[in-house]
Amino acid sequence: MKTMKLVLTIAIALFIFGSVQSQNETYNLIIEITDLKSNEGVVMIELLDKDENSVAESKAVIIENKSTVEFKNLSPGTYAVQYYHDENSNGKMDTGTFGIPLEGYGFSNDARGFMGPPDFEDELFSLDQNKTLVLETKN
Repeated sequence: MKTMKLVLTIAIALFIFGSVQSQNETYNLIIEITDLKSNEGVVMIELLDKDENSVAESKAVIIENKSTVEFKNLSPGTYAVQYYHDENSNGKMDTGTFGIPLEGYGFSNDARGFMGPPDFEDELFSLDQNKTLVLETKN
């Protein structure tokens, strides 16, 4: 009886330890943005959760028409990335006639929309391990 009680106690302790450990697990997300039109300005990047709430933002430098940013210690979950190339560093996405973007932009999964931004669901991806996303800029 004592042996069975000891085995049960150990099993419960391992279960609790495993649950606590998995709840505290975090991951890093590296975002590489390619095909930027120039090295001028910065890239403004936003990481959103599945409910479209902003989780993190970053302003990244551009080197050789590419930009890389890392978000660290993210909880496992479903996320989306949206960004634009702020070439003139005025803090906003410049648009022309009919709201057509004049500066480069992009979304996770290289999602594309028709006559506007893509459906948010098309941008979503799962983060359940350290991950690198390579995103191609639309100009």
